[in-house]
Amino acid sequence: MITRRELRQQAMRQGVALGALEKDYILTLILRYLYADEAWCETLVFKGGTALHKLYLGRRLSLDLDFTALGPISLEAIRPALEIPEIQGQIKDVHQYHDALTIDRLGFVGPLQHPNSI
Repeated sequence: MITRRELRQQAMRQGVALGALEKDYILTLILRYLYADEAWCETLVFKGGTALHKLYLGRRLSLDLDFTALGPISLEAIRPALEIPEIQGQIKDVHQYHDALTIDRLGFVGPLQHPNSI
């Protein structure tokens, strides 16, 4: 994980708020964990504003991740990819519908060492 000092230096270079940069870093870390698993590569389609900026534009900090699943996903199946030990990830708010799973809040402790959520 990036250090607090490195995060602060990056925030100064980019001219962005430290807390917003930490959340963007955590989102990037989650994407790395998800797509390191071949099963999620074939199941989750990354979409939305964050996807456009992360993949093509690179100029926006984001606060969420949006996906479309190509098949059914259970909370228990995706939990290990999201509850990353390195950041003390913990799924907080979940809504399950007959054809959708929405994780509204994921708690974490990032480089700033304060409990936070995305």
